[in-house]
Amino acid sequence: MKFCYLLFVTFSLHFSSQTFSEIEKKIKDAPHLISEGKKDEFIHVMNEVILSSVKVGYPYGVASGYYGKAYIAHVNRDYSNSINFAKLSESENLKTEYSKLKTDNYHLLAQEYAELELNEEAIRYYRKMIISSKAIPDKIKSIYNENIAYNDLASIYHFNKNEDSAYYYTQKIYNNLHDHHDLDEKLNILLAKATAALSLINKSKGEKDSADYYMNKSITQLPKKFTNNSKTSNLFGHLASVYGSQAEFAKAKKYVDLYTENSEKNKILYDIKIAYKLNSEISDETGSSRQAYKYLKKYVEVSDSINKIDKNNINKIFDKDIQEKKKRIKEEITYSRYLLIIIILIVLTLSCGAYFIKGYLKKKDNKKKNIIVEKEVEIKNLESKVNAAFEEIISLAKSNSPNFLIRFREVHPSFCDKIIEIYPEIQNSELIFCAYIRLNFTTKEIANSIFVTPKTVQMRKYRLRKKLNIPSDIDIYMWMNSF
Repeated sequence: MKFCYLLFVTFSLHFSSQTFSEIEKKIKDAPHLISEGKKDEFIHVMNEVILSSVKVGYPYGVASGYYGKAYIAHVNRDYSNSINFAKLSESENLKTEYSKLKTDNYHLLAQEYAELELNEEAIRYYRKMIISSKAIPDKIKSIYNENIAYNDLASIYHFNKNEDSAYYYTQKIYNNLHDHHDLDEKLNILLAKATAALSLINKSKGEKDSADYYMNKSITQLPKKFTNNSKTSNLFGHLASVYGSQAEFAKAKKYVDLYTENSEKNKILYDIKIAYKLNSEISDETGSSRQAYKYLKKYVEVSDSINKIDKNNINKIFDKDIQEKKKRIKEEITYSRYLLIIIILIVLTLSCGAYFIKGYLKKKDNKKKNIIVEKEVEIKNLESKVNAAFEEIISLAKSNSPNFLIRFREVHPSFCDKIIEIYPEIQNSELIFCAYIRLNFTTKEIANSIFVTPKTVQMRKYRLRKKLNIPSDIDIYMWMNSF
């Protein structure tokens, strides 16, 4: 009997192992269907992977299947389904050994939320991506994914006019990569792009020497040879951008044409849009006005198509959210009705004394409702006062009023106390500067308010960082808002 049991266990383990291998082979072989344009067949394979994995209890297979479906929805700009499938993949809670899949899934979710301009959610998933990327066993893939997250974070902050944070994450890419000697072509291009971006940022600040230094650096960082295949297709766009920023328009044109060709072949609308925009800009720089107009027209047409698709997808997301809320309300109403029926039946079976109990309960319930109403009124009054106080502080800050610090300390006493606790010798002017940062004023806004140059504001930030012992790898805005 014992021998039969051991034989059964051994057979089960062998069968499971064999099934896992078959599932992993399907996952590994499926991507070629995408490159061949067979998206429906790819989805069919992913559905088979999910069903097979659920049957044998294989979380990696389930997560991979849902990620594959999320990716196709992402390519089709179907935000609603892409987010739903990616969250189903996330819910499998994979072990550390599957960090690459977790990282890819977080990246996909972050991109979707960024496309929808839900930046808080996008930033949250980019931070998850950074953490999981560090656990990827392959060193090059780990470094690449971590720095791609920094690159995308810099883009979000730049788009939202937070240039300090955008510069911080761009500088982080440069610091992470510029001393490495074993980077592959993707990392070299990412480094060159970040370095060129630092050059443009310094140029906008009027710091010509730094701008020239970084631009010359970016030229040496580009790979001498570059592979042309589906896996490296998107990097043509990065190359075109870098060469364009270096005013090497012949090389920029070469790579933007390759990027355009590959984007049209893969039929990914977002890449096509970026390719047409780059082609128009570079054609304009090389004096090809007709080509510039041609690609600008194509860019506008594709942008209109994307906007139309995005509008429908965003409506789907919000419609789904509304439907879910309606469903919850309906369930609550149904539950309340059942509860009411039970109460009525109980009341009908009780003696006449129950009538008085019911009246007592009703009176008590009304009293609770009155209390709730009163509390809601108090909360609304409090919110009104807080909003008024915030608007008053912002107004005082912008006008550089002498009453600004006094009013700020009244509204944010714990913040001021904490700063003074860290640095007891702090002067009022420095405390005012901390207050501007706490209120998320940008470098330019602070400069305009206190009548100094942006460069002076940057220097004050630097000195303040040293006095308050703020680590160099921590964003000063995040630090000021942490307490």
